[in-house]
Amino acid sequence: MRRVLVTALLLFLGIGGLCAAWYVSTQRAFDAEVTLQSQQGIRLAGDRERIIAASLAERLETLRRTESQRPYFHYQNLYHDPKGASQGLSVTPSPLANGPENPLVVAHFQFDAQNRVTLPTLNEELRELNAPDAVKQRELRAVLAQSVAGMRDAASSLRAQVEEEARAARTAAQRIAELEKLLADTQQAERRREEVRRAEVKALREEALRAEAQRAEAQRIEARNELQRREAQRAEVARLENEKAALQRNDQQRRMSNQSQAPASRSDDVAGLNVIQVQSIDPAAFQQNASPNTVYQQLKQNQPLPPIVRPSASAPPIEILTSDFEWRTVEIGGTPRLVALRAVHTPAGTLTQGMLTAVADGASLDGVVVRRNTGSNGGGGMGSSVEGTGWRVQLPADSASSPAEERRRFLRMFVGVSSVLMLVIVGVVWTVWRSEKLAMDRTRFAATAAHELRTPLASLRLYSDLIAEEEDPANRERYARELASQTERLGRVVANVLEVTRIERGAFTLHPRPGQIGVAVEECIDRLRPQLEAASCPIHLRVAGNLPSIAFDADAIHHVVDNLVDNAEKYSRDVPDRSISVDVTPDDGGVAITVSDRGPGVAEELVREPRAFRRGASSMAPAGLGLGLFLVHRIVQGHGGAIRAMAGEGGGASVRVFLPAFYKP
Repeated sequence: MRRVLVTALLLFLGIGGLCAAWYVSTQRAFDAEVTLQSQQGIRLAGDRERIIAASLAERLETLRRTESQRPYFHYQNLYHDPKGASQGLSVTPSPLANGPENPLVVAHFQFDAQNRVTLPTLNEELRELNAPDAVKQRELRAVLAQSVAGMRDAASSLRAQVEEEARAARTAAQRIAELEKLLADTQQAERRREEVRRAEVKALREEALRAEAQRAEAQRIEARNELQRREAQRAEVARLENEKAALQRNDQQRRMSNQSQAPASRSDDVAGLNVIQVQSIDPAAFQQNASPNTVYQQLKQNQPLPPIVRPSASAPPIEILTSDFEWRTVEIGGTPRLVALRAVHTPAGTLTQGMLTAVADGASLDGVVVRRNTGSNGGGGMGSSVEGTGWRVQLPADSASSPAEERRRFLRMFVGVSSVLMLVIVGVVWTVWRSEKLAMDRTRFAATAAHELRTPLASLRLYSDLIAEEEDPANRERYARELASQTERLGRVVANVLEVTRIERGAFTLHPRPGQIGVAVEECIDRLRPQLEAASCPIHLRVAGNLPSIAFDADAIHHVVDNLVDNAEKYSRDVPDRSISVDVTPDDGGVAITVSDRGPGVAEELVREPRAFRRGASSMAPAGLGLGLFLVHRIVQGHGGAIRAMAGEGGGASVRVFLPAFYKP
């Protein structure tokens, strides 16, 4: 045991010291490496975020510019193209009727002054024109309808700018119309004055016949008045034309100024001027776009055109004012989303059109997570800002190994290796302990075997000498029986050792054959009876008459009975009643062999889990090798049976062996 303790202590100190040194040195190197990797990871992650943010900003800006050029009537399910080749009545499905083609766009939509939301993918009056995923589109429309108030507030500046532009255009048109009317009135007055002048000239000519002097004076006065009137008329006409030209130049300069002052990009945080596009379309084309479903039904049914699409041939063109799209952040369905909004002013009212994008707070896009900028500087939080949107992108937390994760990985590896080393230490200590125990068992076995063999050998020598010197036949017969008894004991010891050796080598085999177990037990008892009775140990055998036929190995059963009876005889040497009972009875489809004595009893664990060289812990136990019960247990298991110990009636021990009928190993 001292050797085991010393070995365990040395192993624990040696391997424990190595593990501690490995842990400390690795931790230091790991800290330095983690610091370096962390710095490199942060730098690489920042570069990647900036590249992705710049790419996303460029894609969004391209999308915004492209969609700003899209005609307003594309946001309807059906539309009439004013520039199309078809003349008269014609409507066609919108290019957006099947949904957006750009992966950044989730949906196109518009809502009017009454907050009615429509999608170009849905036509509730003509459901055959709906997109294939109409159910999903209706759900999306319902979500957008709940966020109309927020989108209206976000587009309020665009609507105000378009409406202000429309009012300015209306004011300029009205002033030009007034000037044109005033000019026409002035020209008409000039014509009337010309007619009066001609009448006066005619009257003067008639008077010229009456007075030569008066004619000359009249001509001079007429010429002077005519010159004054013509000069005043020319001045008034020139003033009106100059004012009209000035108004037209101012209106044109205002439109050109709006276009030249448009910013390159816009965000929620930077206010800029928006380009106002003016599209002049024929009133008939506008009214077809205002009621495309009616036109579609009339064309489909070949019915007369209703009055709503019969404008006057002399009606002036209609101007549609459309702003550019601008990025806004609006809460859609409880989540902040990036949407593009623009205002469209028509004679029927002001519309708000928009694009719902895939940019949502916390959404994954192009391998990064998009977040809304927070803070007063418009760029709060980690990540790189997407220019012109008020949003930022950042790599997900698990895109790179964090120092904490690396440390946990090392600790898991250290614990695993340390656990393996501890198992190795335990295995080595157990091996040493097992070797020590086996060495002690061998020493004890050698001593016990020497004692067990020496006693019968000494008896053999003694009785051999007595037989040689004894002349009395009765004594010689008694000495011969003792000699046979000791020889039997010696043979049983040697047989047990040989059988246990075969078991440990794995060469132990049984050869069961059907037979009468009662006869085999009776033969064994008859062989043991003389020496037992000579030792004042009577044995009683009871064999039931209705025993079933079972398969068993006769030699192995002899070993079982010999060892059980031998144990009963040895453990009952110090009791007054040394009688032994052996009962062979049928039991639950098999045969039970029960050996009972009047001795001190046997511990149940010795029978339940017998081991080679294991004996009772009592100091009063007789000498022996501790092989009998181990051998009995293996033989019984080989027959498919079981063995157990019971308290005998009236004291003593009772060991019961059960063998099943016709067991086939």
